[in-house]
Amino acid sequence: LVDDEAEALAFLRRAQIIEHNTEVIFGSAFADDQVTGDHTCACVRRIRDAMADGRRIVLAHHEVAAGAVAGEASRAAVSGGVLEACLDVLNKAYTFRFGQAYCRIALFDESTQSPVDLRFKAIILVRAHDALGGHVPAPLLNRCDKYFLTRSVLLGD
Repeated sequence: LVDDEAEALAFLRRAQIIEHNTEVIFGSAFADDQVTGDHTCACVRRIRDAMADGRRIVLAHHEVAAGAVAGEASRAAVSGGVLEACLDVLNKAYTFRFGQAYCRIALFDESTQSPVDLRFKAIILVRAHDALGGHVPAPLLNRCDKYFLTRSVLLGD
């Protein structure tokens, strides 16, 4: 979902697109979170747990670092690490072994195959200027259904 308004998350709850117990994972604008990668690792861990349990999650405002968009691998440029780490997850690039779905999660220079319950769903909530300004990976945008929420849509004209 591409939102231009702060009310988008509340709209998703009112429209019963997400339930009360849906986990919302917010990005961080704090400089320390973007430099150390601790916040990114914590978010990826929460996504991995939701995948295994088959829960629905909302990823809200995980901006992508400029270097990551250009394809540079840098430990310092991790603000968008959540979207990049979970690109295969969000693209549903699953492999099956012995009846169990697995998906690759790649964070920094390491990757792992994590189990996925097929009931798992993810909604990505990004700001319009990030989606339109090239701050969200094009492969991610190309593979997702996109909905643009405006105040008139949220309020029903």
